[in-house]
Amino acid sequence: MELLELDLDVILTIIQHIDPADIIRLGQTCRVFRSICEESAIWIAALRRMRRNSSVYPPTLPPWNYTSLAQIQREITAPDRFISLLKNHHKRSGVGNAALEPQHRRIIHPLVSEEIYYNTVVLVSGGRVLVTGSVRYLSIWDLTQDIPRELYTWDFGVYHIVGVCPTEQGYLRIVAVSPVIVGREIDLAIFDFDYATSKPQGRYTLKWELDGDAGVFFPMHTLVGDQFIYTYKGVLFIWNFIEDTWSSWSIIDEGYEELFVEPTSNLIIFISRKAVSGWRPDPRISVSRHMAKASPKPLKPEFVVDIPNLPPGVDQANYAGDRMWNREAIWYKSSDFSCLFDIASMDEGQTNYTFSSYEIHVPTSRESGRVEFISKSLLPLGGPASSETAVNAYRISNGKFFKIWSNEGRIQLAFRDDPRTPADRLEEDRYIQVDLSIPDILDAETLGIGAFSFDPVSGRLCHIDEDNNVIVVLDYLPQ
Repeated sequence: MELLELDLDVILTIIQHIDPADIIRLGQTCRVFRSICEESAIWIAALRRMRRNSSVYPPTLPPWNYTSLAQIQREITAPDRFISLLKNHHKRSGVGNAALEPQHRRIIHPLVSEEIYYNTVVLVSGGRVLVTGSVRYLSIWDLTQDIPRELYTWDFGVYHIVGVCPTEQGYLRIVAVSPVIVGREIDLAIFDFDYATSKPQGRYTLKWELDGDAGVFFPMHTLVGDQFIYTYKGVLFIWNFIEDTWSSWSIIDEGYEELFVEPTSNLIIFISRKAVSGWRPDPRISVSRHMAKASPKPLKPEFVVDIPNLPPGVDQANYAGDRMWNREAIWYKSSDFSCLFDIASMDEGQTNYTFSSYEIHVPTSRESGRVEFISKSLLPLGGPASSETAVNAYRISNGKFFKIWSNEGRIQLAFRDDPRTPADRLEEDRYIQVDLSIPDILDAETLGIGAFSFDPVSGRLCHIDEDNNVIVVLDYLPQ
């Protein structure tokens, strides 16, 4: 039976499961398929599938906000087109050669006359919304027009944006900390913003204790729903900021260095230099903040499993090499990759980081918990890492896991088609790495970039200039 001999409803159902680029190609085969492939139901389904696969913030890509079929096709195919662009550039230029040039550049200037001094920027997944923090303000920008438009600004000085994530109500939730330290406390504020109406929906504040005896060291933390979870001096705190209630438990300090919540089991996962453990506190036990600090209840882990194939020396307390933990941004906490993490280590004499990748399997009724070693890889490829190389929280686009970092004034990114593909030997690594060209700011004589944020869904990068006074928006994907 030929495809066109099927009922139209059946054909539409089949096409709705085809990749958007293939739908476009199918519509080019004949007049009948052209008419079928222009059905709005097909593209609404494709848009929803694209938002899900790339964890795009849904309010920024509503199915009714398009004036033409070509426009919605450009939006839906953007993640696939950008990945193809990176692969083709990598094939032509190789590693460490010509950087990918941006197609378009925009500058965001402060709306007030005095210097703002920006500290941080975060692109919301999908690349259409930007969150900025300066010493005076927290702002949200719409990047869909040629001239970026400020949607809302809070009078709150920002040292760092701890996290951005969507809420169940569809709001944008932003966690930021102030640049002012009083004693060993810093102001932490959680803001809810309704993108559909451009109006704020809530603001919740906390005096947050800092770890360490000097400097700004944030305690381990994560955000899940209406709960802000963090540790401080051997105590696990859960703050329900909507109800302003607290729960606390004393935990055995095993040198934990990473904390997140596993989405299927709701276990709080701790990662140390040697092991992974899972904890299940009961957040229904709530008290005042004073009582939470004064009387934490003891809590034992539900499971503890060793991390296999550790890089040499990483499990030692006096490990002298450079080391960092890396996971995806909290935006993707319910993604398929939520239990993947890397240990990036560099021993003396090395010029690249060795990324050891692992996946956590929480206990189920059928099997006990375990940590699976996946692969090792060297990054950056084709060149050394500088002493200031910093890897951002991982991003996801079109089912791909993107690692992005700065390295001696360059922005580099790398991804694999399947981050779970084993590659036991470094020479079998399948990463595609591309350097992104950063043009001089306003024809400046020297190139300098401050904090930056990259979105692989749109192929868009935002960074602060070296003087911290303007924000640059760079688009690498042709429109």
